[in-house]
Amino acid sequence: MTAKQLSPSLRETLSRISTEVAIGIGVGLSDAQTIDSKGIAKATRLAMKKAVDQLNPSPDFLLVDYLAYP
Repeated sequence: MTAKQLSPSLRETLSRISTEVAIGIGVGLSDAQTIDSKGIAKATRLAMKKAVDQLNPSPDFLLVDYLAYP
């Protein structure tokens, strides 16, 4: 089952749980030029890597809703 197949209420519940138990949060962005030059999937993976690199301590696992982490 993917996140897109979850009901809106279940997505909200899972989002709330994940932020309540999170030890750290990272944010990664890819600009329009990166998206245009590398494609949306590669740009998304680069943004994911930027976000994960910010986490301290390093995570034991990641829960990702679509693309596999590099």
